[in-house]
Amino acid sequence: MSPPEFFAPMAGREALEAALADAHGPTRLAPLVALAWQLRQCEQARALSLRDEALALIDVDAAAVEHGRALARLDLVLAEHLLQTAALEPAATLIQQATSVFSGLDDSIGQSDACMLLAMVRLDQGRTTEAEANFETAADLARRRGDALRENLARACLARSTVLHDIRLAREPVEFPLPLAQQSPGLRALAEDYRGLCAGLIGDFGRAASHFMAAHEAAQASGQLRLAIVSTTSVGRSFSNLNDNDSALAWFERGLALARPTGWPSSLGQCLMQTAETLRRLGRLEPAQELLREALSVMQPLAGSRAYAINLMYLGRLSANQEQHLAALAYFAQLEARAQVLNHIDFVIDARIGEAQALSQLDRAEDALEMARGTLELARSRSGIDRQIELLRVLANIHERHRLPAPGEMRLGTASLHYLKLALALMTHIQGYTAPGDLLDQLAREYAKTGDFERAYDYSQQASLAREKTHGAEATNRAIALQIHYQTETTRAEGEHHRQLALAEVQRAQVLEQTSQTLERLSKVGQEITAHLDAADIFEALNRHVQGLLAAESFAIYLMDNDGLGLSTALFIENGQPQPACRVALDDPHAGSARCVRERREVLMLRKPGDDEPDSNLIPGSLDTASRMFAPLLAGERVLGAMTIQSMRPEAYGEREQRIFRTLCAYGAIALDNAHAYAQLQAARDKLVAQEKLASLGALVAGVAHELNTPIGNSLLIAGTLQHQALNFEQKVRAQTLRHSDVSNFVRQSTEAADQLVQGLARAAKLVSSFQEVATDRAAERRRRFDLRGTVQDILSTLMSSFVDAGHRIELDLPEHLTVDGYPGALGQVLTQLVSNALTHGLAGRAQGLIQISAGTPHEGRVVINFRDNGVGLSEANLRRIFDPFFTTQLGQGSSGLGLYICHNIISSLFGGQISAHSPAGEGLLFVIDLPLTAPK
Repeated sequence: MSPPEFFAPMAGREALEAALADAHGPTRLAPLVALAWQLRQCEQARALSLRDEALALIDVDAAAVEHGRALARLDLVLAEHLLQTAALEPAATLIQQATSVFSGLDDSIGQSDACMLLAMVRLDQGRTTEAEANFETAADLARRRGDALRENLARACLARSTVLHDIRLAREPVEFPLPLAQQSPGLRALAEDYRGLCAGLIGDFGRAASHFMAAHEAAQASGQLRLAIVSTTSVGRSFSNLNDNDSALAWFERGLALARPTGWPSSLGQCLMQTAETLRRLGRLEPAQELLREALSVMQPLAGSRAYAINLMYLGRLSANQEQHLAALAYFAQLEARAQVLNHIDFVIDARIGEAQALSQLDRAEDALEMARGTLELARSRSGIDRQIELLRVLANIHERHRLPAPGEMRLGTASLHYLKLALALMTHIQGYTAPGDLLDQLAREYAKTGDFERAYDYSQQASLAREKTHGAEATNRAIALQIHYQTETTRAEGEHHRQLALAEVQRAQVLEQTSQTLERLSKVGQEITAHLDAADIFEALNRHVQGLLAAESFAIYLMDNDGLGLSTALFIENGQPQPACRVALDDPHAGSARCVRERREVLMLRKPGDDEPDSNLIPGSLDTASRMFAPLLAGERVLGAMTIQSMRPEAYGEREQRIFRTLCAYGAIALDNAHAYAQLQAARDKLVAQEKLASLGALVAGVAHELNTPIGNSLLIAGTLQHQALNFEQKVRAQTLRHSDVSNFVRQSTEAADQLVQGLARAAKLVSSFQEVATDRAAERRRRFDLRGTVQDILSTLMSSFVDAGHRIELDLPEHLTVDGYPGALGQVLTQLVSNALTHGLAGRAQGLIQISAGTPHEGRVVINFRDNGVGLSEANLRRIFDPFFTTQLGQGSSGLGLYICHNIISSLFGGQISAHSPAGEGLLFVIDLPLTAPK
């Protein structure tokens, strides 16, 4: 499978559609993967549907390289969806997994595409350094494989990001190979967007609008929906800067129309905030505020992105217009913090300008002055002249508003006059720049304050001339906007001409589209039906979709009887009402259901219009339908039953309806076979779980029996000895040979024997009591409050012989008086299983093994139990599966593999806790059990 294009043109996507329509079975995998990749933005829902269909065709156990590559590519399709919906960390995780697969397959193109997506994720997270590194890596990988198009795509994205660090780079934009850009709308879109950004950064808004329009058209042609949306806001912003606010709002509305159906936070948020900024400029502050607040809420998952920072800037400007200067200061401070992280110098300067103005309005003159002076130095070293001019005017305004010390380098009458003259001097360095009238008016006022009325008058006259010239510049801007509109309309007219020429082809494609839509819907239906594992749910889903897709006043599903001699209805619906169950003999010559099963093919019975003769073989009480279709439910070579749809309309089922019905039957058969297999699996699992519990209890009984043998055996020996001594004593009494020493010895020996008997029997009674408590708790899963230390000691006392006989020992470090409200029997089952596992697996073949059980309460309301052995431990691969059902490292040696699975269920479901396993190198195996002191009710 050759690597797909990163962004294919419309013709490429249509070719993939045609290839998919012609493919069947496993051969559909390649076009499914390629088409899902190309539709990942422009038709995201369908891309995910195609991805699901492709996953169903992939054999995850196969070693085929193409299957691994396809899985990784499908992961990127899902990652694109997560990226656009702002699930950024899950997207990054998925991309990194795909990168690992591509790396293992030595697929440089796959790695390059993954790096591109990861870079876009990092941009949305505000991690620009990482993003740019990923763009660099993507370009290098593509270059090594000789893919010039992919290399230039990555270079275009990198250039767009880096120009924001140093605006001076915008004056000499990076160039891209013209032939490639002409051939690829994907590269053309990114290159035009980059050129538009550069033009806008240096104030050439007319050229910026033209580039952004070209980017919009190329983005739509290449399936880049996100760029198509964002470029509309860029066009609108350019028109707004040209004072053509009507055109700006029209473009913003176009962007919103594209963005709202997607629900993508980044795209929707940018459309909202750019619309709001234009409304603010028009003085419509309340609707602007509503849109900005909506944008802020929508973009909350993207708080690290540049787009979110722009929203903060617009909120700051709006607050300043509303004379809410504290709020403005807060927004600009947030903007500065984000800009520092992003390393976007334009935002840092803009934020500090806003902060200085807000501080001045709040009468914090010294803070405002310090902020403005520091920012001016930054602008002189890192930015263009336009921002330096703006900062000098801010400094002039601060000094005009407040009484402050004059700057040390001042040579003119007032500080305001000093800064205004510096600004005016800088303006002479900008070709064609006209000093604004309000600045010249301000100079006139400052000279008047110093008593220099001649210069004041001169600057007043210059201000009048500047206003006239500015009006001319505004007219020129509007003319530029009109010219751009004209060019756009001309391009659209040419496009319409081409569309008219292709009308015949479009009409032909409509049939294909209808077929495609039906297939898409059937694909979703199939996913839903086959997802069910309960027969009743499958029947309900089949009935619902049959009614939605086909004319079916009567619908029935028959299942094969156990004896294989007949069919019985599992579902029988007529006019939406359930009907009584019925049975059909398999050899019935008149029943369509029996016939389709016997012949293993579809059976179609159509009554011609005007034929009103009733059916003599009709089931009593059922509808006399005019059109009937029957099909067997086949799972491989096995017949599960039959399905039928029937309509009162004559000739209701044509070729299209037959294909749909055939597909639904296939989905139904697969789902029913899966449900049957799942039921068998559940039954087998329940049986194995029961056996495992019995085995656990058996081990407990065996341990108790072994423990009881010692004290009871000793007691029997002592009792026998005492009995023998009593008989000897009796004989001496009868023979009258009893001496005083004999009496003393008999009393002493009897006392010692009695003490030993009491100790042995007490030990046995304690063991029996522990066994009764543990066994009762396990049998009933009885909930009660219990002392953790005492309960663990009781449990281990029943198992002591197992590890003592094997030469092992156990150490306990449990706190006293730690009470747990839960299920002591279930906890005993877990500990018994862990001890058994340690003896059987970890310590097998070892001498002097050690098991350590400790507990502590690191957090209020919880207890953590550590169960550690010094055995052989487990590999990382086995650790990941240790709690899986039926997983065992001793396959074929009598282990069911359910013990630790049951332990996991007990801890998580019954106690509401967690259990994890760790195996540090050379340190055996450690189980960590984290429990609440009070189990959930």
